[in-house]
Amino acid sequence: MSEFKYLKYEKENSIAWLILNRPEKLNALNGEAWYEIYKAIEKAEKDNDVFAIVITGSGKAFCAGYDISEFQSFYKNAKDAYIAFFNLLYPTFEKILTTNKIIIAAVNGLAYGGGCELVMVCDLAIASDNAKFAQPEGRLGIIAPMASVFGFSLIGKKRISNLLFSGNPITSNEAESIGLVNKVVPLDKLKDAVKELVENIKNSAPIPLSLMKKIVNKQLINQLRDLKEALSDLILITFQSEDFKEGVDAFINKRKPQWKGK
Repeated sequence: MSEFKYLKYEKENSIAWLILNRPEKLNALNGEAWYEIYKAIEKAEKDNDVFAIVITGSGKAFCAGYDISEFQSFYKNAKDAYIAFFNLLYPTFEKILTTNKIIIAAVNGLAYGGGCELVMVCDLAIASDNAKFAQPEGRLGIIAPMASVFGFSLIGKKRISNLLFSGNPITSNEAESIGLVNKVVPLDKLKDAVKELVENIKNSAPIPLSLMKKIVNKQLINQLRDLKEALSDLILITFQSEDFKEGVDAFINKRKPQWKGK
């Protein structure tokens, strides 16, 4: 029996493949699934035979973000959203940034919301030519916490503002042009491209690699930790708002939301 419910952990040579495995939900992540990503990275960390970790999705999507159906449980108590973020999402993003293993996103389809944020914080990313990226949280009446924190440093103020404010998706080629991904390849070449990238990285010595990752990510880690308290306040504000309930209800019932600004 697999130790994970919502992802598959496969080891191939020196690569640990973390395959998000809710294809019927476009690999949307509930709280337990976010925790499983954390545990899977932790497992790979302890394996000396693992050089790199690859996060990808099963089926037609990379990751559609947080499972919206779970948001309804936050209606009665917004503090549950706070707990879910800081006990599950926050540690997972911090783990990606701090582990000494190289983490690569192999984006095999749409990467929306938290899925797009996952791509942002991975060390490297290769996308299939059919992939799309978006931060549509504003259309649900909530914030995109990690993209709001890291976006300026990673792709620049104007570019992250466009993603956050409009919620519109961009193509994989557009994502490459703004530095969100390193390379775009045909879908059937994605796995081979990732393997080739890993083999190329292995030409460098492991100690300098881990040290350089630490240096590169230091600013992002500091931003994440410095803004932890501010994020907690913002998350409570958004999940306590009437617009949050309206946004989720509109999404589930496939209608246009009627915003009240409160």
